[in-house]
Amino acid sequence: MKATDWDQYYKQPAFAARLTRPITYAAVLRAIRTHGSPSPTIVELGGGGSRIYDVIRDAVHPSEYHIVDTNGYGLSLVRERSGSNAIRTHQCDVRTVDLGKLVDVVFSLGLIEHFDPSGTREAIRAHLRLLKSGGVAIITFPTPTLMYRAARSFLELVGQWIFHDERPLWVDEIKRAIEPEGKLVHEVLIWKILLTQRLVVIQKR
Repeated sequence: MKATDWDQYYKQPAFAARLTRPITYAAVLRAIRTHGSPSPTIVELGGGGSRIYDVIRDAVHPSEYHIVDTNGYGLSLVRERSGSNAIRTHQCDVRTVDLGKLVDVVFSLGLIEHFDPSGTREAIRAHLRLLKSGGVAIITFPTPTLMYRAARSFLELVGQWIFHDERPLWVDEIKRAIEPEGKLVHEVLIWKILLTQRLVVIQKR
């Protein structure tokens, strides 16, 4: 299967992202405020080119913010845009990252669906491995509703689909991956995005 060209994506994000990002960001903020701690330490996995950092910084005031990604170009964009010492970037595989410390919140937006089933499980487990006991992981991923399948088929037909390795997931795959260390405490299906996304909140036992 052809891999997604992330350099190209960061250079020229899809136009629809400008419309869908605020919807996703609002859902993530609600989850952090509801389930996270005050001024949390946060890790964003797969956060190259992160646009949500500014939103979280202003709304949640994290005491530390780490971004992990294999894509050096995407990480450089974050550093240039933020101009902040509060961000710490780590160019490495999200599935094996070791920060040498545990944090309050780990989240990813549209990350875990870009692996085969074994890689997806490893990516989910990485969220939990980085968390303190009682900390929360927030994960968004596409789910194969009829709306998703129709929208993706149309984009593929007109040659506008770029996420070639995206594998939409059902929530049961996530539930199996988090046991026994994690407990699913919240989930919501974001219908306002045509390529329907599910958000789950997992608490580390």
